[in-house]
Amino acid sequence: MERRLAAILAVDMVGYSRLMAADEAGTIVRHKRHRETVIDPQIRHFNGRIVKTTGDGLLVEFPSVVDAVNCAVTFQSELDNVESNGPDESCVRYRAGINLGDIVIDGDDILGDGVNVAARLEAIAPPSGLCVSDMVRQNLRGTLGDTFEDLGEQALKNIDRGIRVWRWTAAGPQTTGAARPAPPRSENPSTSTIEILPFEVLSPKADQEFHAVGFAEDIATAISKLGTFRVLSTAPARGGAETTYQVKGSVRIAEPRVRCNVQLLETASGYRLWSEKFDGRVDQIFDFQDQVTELVVAALEIELTEGEQARTWRREAGDREAYDAFLQGRTAYKEYSRPGNARARTAYEAALKCNPMFLSAVVGLSRTHIEDATFDWSPDRKQSLDEARRVLEGVFAVDPDHASAHMELSHLLMVEGEFATARLEGELAVALDPNNADAHQALAHVLVCLGLPEEALRSSRRALSLNPGRPEFYLIPMAEAYVALERWQEALAVSEQIVAKRSSWVMGRILNILALQGLEKDSEAELAVRALLERSPGYSAARWKRAIFYPERRDVPELLDRLVSAGLPA
Repeated sequence: MERRLAAILAVDMVGYSRLMAADEAGTIVRHKRHRETVIDPQIRHFNGRIVKTTGDGLLVEFPSVVDAVNCAVTFQSELDNVESNGPDESCVRYRAGINLGDIVIDGDDILGDGVNVAARLEAIAPPSGLCVSDMVRQNLRGTLGDTFEDLGEQALKNIDRGIRVWRWTAAGPQTTGAARPAPPRSENPSTSTIEILPFEVLSPKADQEFHAVGFAEDIATAISKLGTFRVLSTAPARGGAETTYQVKGSVRIAEPRVRCNVQLLETASGYRLWSEKFDGRVDQIFDFQDQVTELVVAALEIELTEGEQARTWRREAGDREAYDAFLQGRTAYKEYSRPGNARARTAYEAALKCNPMFLSAVVGLSRTHIEDATFDWSPDRKQSLDEARRVLEGVFAVDPDHASAHMELSHLLMVEGEFATARLEGELAVALDPNNADAHQALAHVLVCLGLPEEALRSSRRALSLNPGRPEFYLIPMAEAYVALERWQEALAVSEQIVAKRSSWVMGRILNILALQGLEKDSEAELAVRALLERSPGYSAARWKRAIFYPERRDVPELLDRLVSAGLPA
């Protein structure tokens, strides 16, 4: 039996039996008129599908939460104006409820918990009003979301769990609801300074000091290469207003063992944000030093840019070795290369050997299979996607509401070309964890594929605000959205950031060429094409079209013409 995620709108007339008893013919005529002139046109406008109707109501399926809410708010506002002049006892008004949830497809009908919750939300909605579940509310942006009033957790009839409910009325809320804020975080790391203090030598032999210096210098060098933070060299502690964070540590050597302790401190408060100890062997000191540097840099980058997400991963790992392997996997994956993807898979598998229930590592493992399929790194694309889906199903069997798993399912569906369903999964991931930067970025990519660049920009900006370390991959859908909107100057600025950090990324260079061509900087666009062909001989506009996820989007023919005009082979 087919299942899918959908936004469900349930609508019902208020006081239907009373109105029919008082004026049966008049009530039927007015209900029919409201359907024909207001309700049904708005449903069509917002891409809804009427699943079934009753004498006084209807059930509608939408591919988007935002569309479902906009539809209900629009027709309720219009009908409230139409009925406002009549006596209250004869007004034909409606209640509405919206839920985002799993549904079962039975022919043209839909069933399941997602439908049941929508119906129960409709039952508690006020006349001319709307009640939505918390997952729906979390997907609303800007002023629309702020018009909802938080009713807290409600016990709905025949629903075996509490549902947090938000209410909207045509008259406006008595109190303004607000989205749950992201946890507080320190200053934007991109403008932050990290001071690497000399590591303390705890060994009885004074001649071991060079090892301590080596640890500190390697960590400072590796952090500076990230380009995310300004790094102060290893020197006596200064602190002061110009320093945001400090890294300090110690090295103890007692042959044959060596131990290194590392801490990350917030300079102003002295608060310890992160600490870890590492054990190794003296006869492998340089390999150990490299391993510590890699793990410390990965941990610091994640701690300072991922915030609450990093704490979630640590809780899930439940094991130091599992968490270290996970960090290695995430660092390798973010290279976005075939070798990096292979190392990431090995690392995630190592994390799962330590803790088979480390669900975020399972999600990471599924991602490596999706990337194999996306970039033709595996001999069998379908097999890779099937394996990714199988792995994700294992996560959902344990935790149906795992936000990162829904995010990765959105990614999988996008690669398969199921963009509408991918959008729903992306919106669900964001609703389940509004502070997950990766989920917002994944949703942004899907929205670009659907030809919704304005919405894609909002999601990209949210991702970057949550992860100000600004991974270049976050900038790809932002640059694509600017290109789709023909905002060439902004597209150029973003694409230049991508090319500066990831010169090997063909997609970043293509976006840069399109921006230059759009600004009529023809000679610069031609130079950019030559630079691309030097790195990727034989690359063509046709190959670019095959590589993108939305080859049938309306603006693709024009973009192809622009690339060819700049000198890229057709």
